[in-house]
Amino acid sequence: MYPKVFEQFKADVHHFGDVSKLPTRAYIEPLELGEEISVELERGKTIGISLEAIGMLNEKDATREVFLGSGCCVPFGPSWTRAIECAL
Repeated sequence: MYPKVFEQFKADVHHFGDVSKLPTRAYIEPLELGEEISVELERGKTIGISLEAIGMLNEKDATREVFLGSGCCVPFGPSWTRAIECAL
């Protein structure tokens, strides 16, 4: 890995924990509306995560709500790059 990419990866691991279960494309770029991914948490235990809706931008703190197919609604903003742990 390039040094900057590795530093971002280490920061994500520190913030979110083990991100190695995510498909590479889902880790690198955001899901598209309606897109679903499968994440194998452990052998025999796979979950599906889909992006169902994205809320309006909150101008005060530059965040927005993201609605996942698991029924979760999570904040998403500049300090977040993923909102996957809600589905776990």
